[in-house]
Amino acid sequence: MNFNNFHLQPTFSIGIVPQPSQAKSVNHPEPYIGYLAVSFVSLAIIGLSLGCFLRYRNCQKQARLPSREIIHQIELLNNSQKRVPDIAQKMTIERRQQIEILEKIWKKSS
Repeated sequence: MNFNNFHLQPTFSIGIVPQPSQAKSVNHPEPYIGYLAVSFVSLAIIGLSLGCFLRYRNCQKQARLPSREIIHQIELLNNSQKRVPDIAQKMTIERRQQIEILEKIWKKSS
């Protein structure tokens, strides 16, 4: 048989054997891991900023409370000082009445 008439050329085939899946995961991470990492970092940044904002607001509220308490205490002291003269006058009137009653009793007994 003469192969020149058929114009046959020798053919070669190369087979590619896939590597085991363990080696693939070590060498090339899956594409969704990148998205997972980006979403984790994004959520971490959002959580950090939200936490800082809430802490800032809480500190502002706590800073306002002492000033409100101080103002309230000052008002209470002012009110109590206004009442003291009234109480003192009432006490002196009551004292005078008690002294007069005691004097009357003393005069009657002596």
